[in-house]
Amino acid sequence: MQYHTVDERWKFFGFNTYEEYLKGNVYVGKFHQLVPKEIVKSYKVIEYIMAHAYYYYPLYDEAILKTLMMMETAIKTRCKQLSIPLSYSVQKSSGAKDKPKDYNRLINECTAAEPLKNIKEDLHNLRSIRNYSAHKDTYSYSGAVGAPAIVRCINLINTLFLPEPTILSMKQKVKGIKQKFDELAGNVLVLNYQNKKYLLEKMMVKQSVNLASGWRCLLIGYPIILNIDEEIKTHKYSMPMVLEIDGLIVSDNDITGIECNTSQPIAITKSEHPQDVSKYKDFIKAKKYNSITDLSIYDLFLNHEAAKSDAFFLYKNLCFCV
Repeated sequence: MQYHTVDERWKFFGFNTYEEYLKGNVYVGKFHQLVPKEIVKSYKVIEYIMAHAYYYYPLYDEAILKTLMMMETAIKTRCKQLSIPLSYSVQKSSGAKDKPKDYNRLINECTAAEPLKNIKEDLHNLRSIRNYSAHKDTYSYSGAVGAPAIVRCINLINTLFLPEPTILSMKQKVKGIKQKFDELAGNVLVLNYQNKKYLLEKMMVKQSVNLASGWRCLLIGYPIILNIDEEIKTHKYSMPMVLEIDGLIVSDNDITGIECNTSQPIAITKSEHPQDVSKYKDFIKAKKYNSITDLSIYDLFLNHEAAKSDAFFLYKNLCFCV
């Protein structure tokens, strides 16, 4: 049938079966119990649009646009919960009349009521993307390239409807771990994981969520690459190490915990071994020999990968935070 013929464009992205496509491109609505049922039901429609885009690639953009449009509904719903009026009174010659507040103003007032969530900039960024997508001058589509916007929306909706103290405790946990990690800055670090040892330039904590089983933290390790000079020049980079850790313990001598995806223990220690110190110094020196442009592109890659890991960590875990 015409409307059930697979769109061959998905094969260019490596999706050769419908099962592969669903796993890689359909983002299930993972919402915690405080997210209103109307929003959860609305997102279910978006799931089905994503699922059917397998048969027509541009349909994926409709899922993205509907998700972006749904954010305004989420903001209005949260405003009601916070007793923020959705309209304001305007004096006219015929008398006072109510006028609806625009989306921009609602975001400002909603985030002002819960400033510690610190999501105002992200909400306005998604509002700008929505405005562009809804009012294009010419027909165009991005397909699955725009999928990160969907994940961002899910994360922001979950954040919107979580109590502000919950979000604050997450931020404070990250701040406390970061302070301890900062004390390790400048040291050569060794990661022991899955019976292997990795030399690290640094280890960073990006997120922490409080689950029923305890705190789970997102750590990103930056390994020491022996041929870093070649990688930076050719723009073919090694990936950072992404670890989701349960039971994280940071002491003066080491960092320990359990990687939740593999259930394997990790241990990070400082190394003063001459060979490790030499490799660390060579790595730092090799990076400095590259051009400012190449180093900037390398840093952009690392920041992009960290942001992507951050978003998917929250997508998987925020729904369990109540």
